Amino acid sequence: MKKQKAPAKKRKSEVQDPLDRDMSFVFDDPTKWKQFSELFQFAPKDKTITLRMSADLLSRYKKLAKEENTKYQKLIREALLEFLLKKAS
Repeated sequence: MKKQKAPAKKRKSEVQDPLDRDMSFVFDDPTKWKQFSELFQFAPKDKTITLRMSADLLSRYKKLAKEENTKYQKLIREALLEFLLKKAS
Protein backbone atom coordinates (compact mmCIF):
# COMPACT_ATOMS: atom_id res chain seq x y z
CA MET A 1 0.00 0.00 0.00
CA LYS A 2 1.45 3.37 -1.06
CA LYS A 3 1.38 6.41 1.17
CA GLN A 4 -0.61 9.34 -0.16
CA LYS A 5 1.27 12.59 -0.36
CA ALA A 6 0.01 15.42 1.78
CA PRO A 7 -1.17 18.43 -0.23
CA ALA A 8 1.63 20.92 -0.77
CA LYS A 9 1.52 24.02 1.38
CA LYS A 10 1.22 27.34 -0.38
CA ARG A 11 4.34 29.41 -0.40
CA LYS A 12 4.14 32.87 1.04
CA SER A 13 4.54 34.31 -2.44
CA GLU A 14 1.51 32.35 -3.63
CA VAL A 15 -0.78 33.60 -0.86
CA GLN A 16 -2.93 36.53 -2.02
CA ASP A 17 -2.13 39.65 -0.04
CA PRO A 18 -5.29 41.79 0.30
CA LEU A 19 -3.17 44.95 0.29
CA ASP A 20 -1.30 43.92 -2.85
CA ARG A 21 -3.85 45.43 -5.21
CA ASP A 22 -5.38 48.75 -6.17
CA MET A 23 -6.96 50.32 -3.09
CA SER A 24 -8.04 53.57 -4.78
CA PHE A 25 -11.71 52.71 -4.19
CA VAL A 26 -11.16 53.55 -0.52
CA PHE A 27 -10.31 57.16 -1.34
CA ASP A 28 -13.64 57.65 -3.13
CA ASP A 29 -15.85 57.35 -0.07
CA PRO A 30 -14.86 59.02 3.23
CA THR A 31 -17.17 56.67 5.17
CA LYS A 32 -14.83 53.80 4.29
CA TRP A 33 -11.87 55.40 6.08
CA LYS A 34 -12.69 53.83 9.42
CA GLN A 35 -12.73 50.42 7.77
CA PHE A 36 -9.51 51.30 5.98
CA SER A 37 -7.71 52.29 9.17
CA GLU A 38 -8.95 49.14 10.91
CA LEU A 39 -7.62 47.12 8.00
CA PHE A 40 -4.16 48.55 8.56
CA GLN A 41 -4.43 48.07 12.30
CA PHE A 42 -4.71 44.30 11.90
CA ALA A 43 -2.58 43.85 8.78
CA PRO A 44 0.63 41.92 9.42
CA LYS A 45 3.63 44.13 10.04
CA ASP A 46 5.97 42.42 7.58
CA LYS A 47 8.15 45.29 6.38
CA THR A 48 10.92 46.97 8.33
CA ILE A 49 11.96 50.56 7.78
CA THR A 50 14.67 52.75 9.21
CA LEU A 51 13.46 56.13 10.33
CA ARG A 52 15.66 58.80 11.81
CA MET A 53 14.16 61.29 14.23
CA SER A 54 15.38 63.48 17.04
CA ALA A 55 15.91 61.90 20.44
CA ASP A 56 13.39 64.39 21.86
CA LEU A 57 10.66 63.35 19.42
CA LEU A 58 11.28 59.67 20.08
CA SER A 59 11.22 60.18 23.84
CA ARG A 60 7.88 61.99 23.52
CA TYR A 61 6.44 59.03 21.58
CA LYS A 62 7.77 56.61 24.20
CA LYS A 63 6.36 58.72 27.05
CA LEU A 64 2.95 58.93 25.37
CA ALA A 65 3.00 55.19 24.66
CA LYS A 66 3.74 54.48 28.31
CA GLU A 67 0.84 56.72 29.39
CA GLU A 68 -1.51 54.94 26.97
CA ASN A 69 -0.11 51.50 27.84
CA THR A 70 0.80 50.73 24.23
CA LYS A 71 3.91 50.49 22.06
CA TYR A 72 5.54 53.58 20.61
CA GLN A 73 5.85 51.97 17.16
CA LYS A 74 2.06 51.64 17.08
CA LEU A 75 1.69 55.35 17.86
CA ILE A 76 4.06 56.23 15.02
CA ARG A 77 2.08 53.99 12.60
CA GLU A 78 -1.15 55.68 13.74
CA ALA A 79 0.40 59.11 13.15
CA LEU A 80 1.44 58.09 9.64
CA LEU A 81 -2.04 56.75 8.90
CA GLU A 82 -3.64 59.93 10.25
CA PHE A 83 -1.38 61.95 7.95
CA LEU A 84 -2.56 59.88 4.95
CA LEU A 85 -6.20 60.34 5.93
CA LYS A 86 -5.72 64.11 6.18
CA LYS A 87 -3.98 64.26 2.80
CA ALA A 88 -6.71 62.20 1.13
CA SER A 89 -9.53 64.48 2.28
